Amino acid sequence: MTSADALEELGQRGVVFGMARVKQDPRSELAAAGLVERIGEDRIFPTLPTAVAAYVAAYTARHGAPPEGWQSLAPGQPPPG
Repeated sequence: MTSADALEELGQRGVVFGMARVKQDPRSELAAAGLVERIGEDRIFPTLPTAVAAYVAAYTARHGAPPEGWQSLAPGQPPPG
């Protein structure tokens, strides 16, 4: 199974795939392989806090409230757990 196949199978199961802590060199390799386009520019994040913030925003937009147990973080503070 290729990574492209795995992404397609996840999508068919309703799973939204994203990547955090993707620096420029690995991102360039992902782009060259066509994976940035398949994953989506809006699902690849340079840091974990930006990925978490995007998840919470998407969850809140979809459900009308943040995930249960979520508390907003000060900049630079790691997520709970």
